[in-house]
Amino acid sequence: MPGSSRVTHAADLANVPVCVAESSEHDVTLMAYFKRQQIALNRVAVADGPAGGRALTDGRCQGLSADVSELASIRSAMQDPRGYRILADRISQEPLSQLVREEDIDLFNVLRWTVFAMIDASGSASRRPTCQKWLLLTRTSGARKSAFRPPRPWG
Repeated sequence: MPGSSRVTHAADLANVPVCVAESSEHDVTLMAYFKRQQIALNRVAVADGPAGGRALTDGRCQGLSADVSELASIRSAMQDPRGYRILADRISQEPLSQLVREEDIDLFNVLRWTVFAMIDASGSASRRPTCQKWLLLTRTSGARKSAFRPPRPWG
């Protein structure tokens, strides 16, 4: 969003032109979110994220929908990155994770449990005490393998 925009939440985007890469996962997610929230969508289809960034700076749209890492990348490439902001609202949660070589099982396990812990921790502030207890358990148990099981089943 341009820094001068009065939009502060996703709900404020009713009838605001929002750029999104056409036929992408972001496009599907954006349309589903607006339909679920019963918000009028003014969708501006673009070829890809960088094209959306150019459309945003050219004034063809007042918002850009993509995952937060792509938004940050696009904003950092703009002439005036501080003139744009990323809304705190997230319309979906698709975790991104690192790739590792097939034979590097130890690194895979460390990254896997790190991602599980971050997903669980970001789920709700009400779970914060649970995460703190889980971290305390891993510290006091000598970091046994059993202590690294996630606090709930993962599917």
